[in-house]
Amino acid sequence: MLYTIGYSTAANDVIVSAQGTMNGVASTGQIALSVDSPFLLVQQSVAGPTAAGTCSPDFSAGNNGWVLTYTWMMKSKFKQAIQGQAFNESFANVQQFQTTNLSYIANGAQNPAGKSTFTDHYCNTSPVSTPPTQVPQRPIGTNAVDSAMQVYSVGSATVGSGVPVQSQTLTRYTDHMTVTNIVSPVRSQ
Repeated sequence: MLYTIGYSTAANDVIVSAQGTMNGVASTGQIALSVDSPFLLVQQSVAGPTAAGTCSPDFSAGNNGWVLTYTWMMKSKFKQAIQGQAFNESFANVQQFQTTNLSYIANGAQNPAGKSTFTDHYCNTSPVSTPPTQVPQRPIGTNAVDSAMQVYSVGSATVGSGVPVQSQTLTRYTDHMTVTNIVSPVRSQ
C-alpha cells in the first residue's frame, strides 16, 4: 500500500521508484501514476424554500418555518464520482443582522452509505427567532436574520478535517435562505 501527502494536478505526475537485488543482481524500476483526490462538489438539485417538516426535531409542526434542500455529488480531481466518503461542514464569519436565538445555521447533511451524493437541509425556525420566521412568501422577503461562510470537506466526518472542496455564503431571511459566493474547489488547482 502506498500513501501520499499530496494529490495529482495532472495525469501521471507522480513517479514511484523501486530498487532491489535478486540473486546478486541490482535492478531499478519506475512507474508514473496519478493520485486522485476529493476535489469538488457538483450541484444535483435544489428544492424550496418550503414549509419545514423535515427539519426535526426542531420542528414539531409543518408550518413553523421553512427548509431549503441542496443535493451535491462529490467528484475527484479527475472528475470521478466518489462513493462512500465521509464529509463534514463547518461555519465561520457568522454575522447577525437581527437579534436572534437561532440554534443552528444548517440542519446537518445526510450521506446515504455507499453513495456519491449528499443532501443538506438549510432551515429556519419559529418562534425562537426574532423577527419571527415566516412560511416562504411570494414575493420573497428582504428581512435578513444572519449570514455565515460554510465549508464542505470530504474524507473525514470530523469538522474542519478532510479535503476542503467547496465554500459558500449562507444568508438566512425570515422566509428563505440564499446560497451564494460558491467557490469550488477552495484550494489551488
